[in-house]
Parts: sequence; C-alpha cells; structure tokens
Amino acid sequence: MHAQIVLFDGFDPLDVIAPYEVLYAGGHRLRRAVSVELVSAEGLREVVSGTGGLPLRATAALDLAGRAA
Repeated sequence: MHAQIVLFDGFDPLDVIAPYEVLYAGGHRLRRAVSVELVSAEGLREVVSGTGGLPLRATAALDLAGRAA
C-alpha cells in the first residue's frame, strides 16, 4: 500500500507528522508493505506550516489515480 500525505500552505504540523510516523512505523514493521510520502498538488516544493512556519518538503505531486507500491 502507498499512502500520500498532502501538504498545503498553512498546514498543521501535527496533522502531517503524526500520521506519517504511524504509517512509516507500520510499513517498516510489515517489511515495507506500506510506503508513505509527503506530496503537494503542485509537486516537489517546500511547504510552510501555519504554526511556527515549519517547512516540510513535498517530494512528489498528489497522485489522484493511485499507484501500486
């Protein structure tokens, strides 16, 4: 399974970091059965949170069609 967490300008860091950590840990425990990445509608870019200006990097564009991991 492949999970994408969508970043947008002004995102709440907890809404990104918490699910990322849970999905990453689960995927690692299940021998990489789950992969997770941070994405944005625009693709690769730095996205700044609304809380404290925390920047995170989206590594790809949101894939609405889905893909096999």
